[in-house]
Amino acid sequence: MKTIYLFLLYLTGFTSSYGQTPPADSLYSPAHLKEDLAYLQQQLYQVHANPFTELSQKQYDQLFGSIAGKLTTPLSATDFLRLVKPVIAHLGDEHAFIGPPEPSQAAQTGCSERISYQPYGKTGYINACSFDVKNTGEFTFDAISSKIDSIFKQIHTAGIQQLVIDVSNNEGGNSAVGAYLISCFYKKPYKNYQCNWKRSAEYQQLYESWGIKNELYANTPIGNIIHFDAGISTPQEVPYPFKGKVTIVVGAHTFSSAILFATLIKDNKIAPIIGQVPTNGHPNHFGEMYNTKLPNTRIALRFGVKEWIRPAGKGRETDKQLVPDVLLSAAEMTDVLKIVEKAK
Repeated sequence: MKTIYLFLLYLTGFTSSYGQTPPADSLYSPAHLKEDLAYLQQQLYQVHANPFTELSQKQYDQLFGSIAGKLTTPLSATDFLRLVKPVIAHLGDEHAFIGPPEPSQAAQTGCSERISYQPYGKTGYINACSFDVKNTGEFTFDAISSKIDSIFKQIHTAGIQQLVIDVSNNEGGNSAVGAYLISCFYKKPYKNYQCNWKRSAEYQQLYESWGIKNELYANTPIGNIIHFDAGISTPQEVPYPFKGKVTIVVGAHTFSSAILFATLIKDNKIAPIIGQVPTNGHPNHFGEMYNTKLPNTRIALRFGVKEWIRPAGKGRETDKQLVPDVLLSAAEMTDVLKIVEKAK
C-alpha cells in the first residue's frame, strides 16, 4: 500500500520529560512558576504546528503577561494549572492537554475488543470502537488487522450483502487501522490529507534520541513549515474484499483518527455516512502528539506538531465539521437494529 509514513504516525505519542512528578500539594515559588510559564510559552510558540489559529501572537503575549503578573505568591501545581489552562483552551488544538497524566484511550472508552462483528440477516454490523494499537500483546497492528481479516472472512462465507461500520464511539488511535478497514471494502485510489509540519529543535532532538534520521526535517530551518500536498493512497490487497454496499456510522464521540477515517470516506465519496455530527472532533485538526512536562511543577503538556487538512480543504465553513449524509436521533443511535435499518 502506498502510504506516507507521516500519515501512519498520525497519533503516535512523542515524549520529552524531566524525571519524577512531585507531590500534588507541594508549593512552588513565584520564580519557579514563572520558569514553568516561560517554558510553556516557548514550547507552544516553537514546537506546536500553528499556535496562532484563535489568538494572534500579540494576544497570546498579553495572556501570558497577565498570568505572569498573578504569580506573586507560592502556589500548588493545582492552583497554577487553573491559571494556565486558558492558554491551552485558546490553542485551537482538540488533542492538546495540560494537567496530570491521562489514562489510555482504551481505558477511557471502555472498548476492550477494538473491533467486533455481528450479523443481522444479510447485513453485517462492525463495531469499530477504537483504533488504539499497542506495541506488544493482543492489540498490535498485526493482531488487529488479522482480526479484521477473520471478520471479513465470516462476511464472505455468509454471503453478507450490506455492511455497516460504526465508529460513533471511536475516539481514535492509529490511523493505519482505519486505512486497512478501507482496503477491505474499497479498491480504488483515493485522495489523502494534506499536512503542515512544524520544524523545531525540540522535535529534532527527539528524533535523534530515537535514532531516526529524517533529512528533510533536519535540513529545514527551525520555525519553518514543511508542507505535504494531499497524496493518493492505494488500498492494499486483502484476502476477503467486500463488494457490497457499505455505510459508515459516526456520532458525537467520533474523534481523532476515527474522524480522519470517516472524513476520508466522505470527501472521496467512498460510502454514505449516517449518524450525528461529532462534537469534539473536527475534520481539520492537529495531530502527531508531542508530550513534555513543565520543569518544576511536572504538569504534563501535550499538543500536535502537525496540522492535518482534509481532502476537501479548509476554506469553507462546511469544512469545519463532519456532517453525516443522514442524521439519526439520539434514540436511534443507541439501537443497533435501527442503525442497520437506516443504513438500507
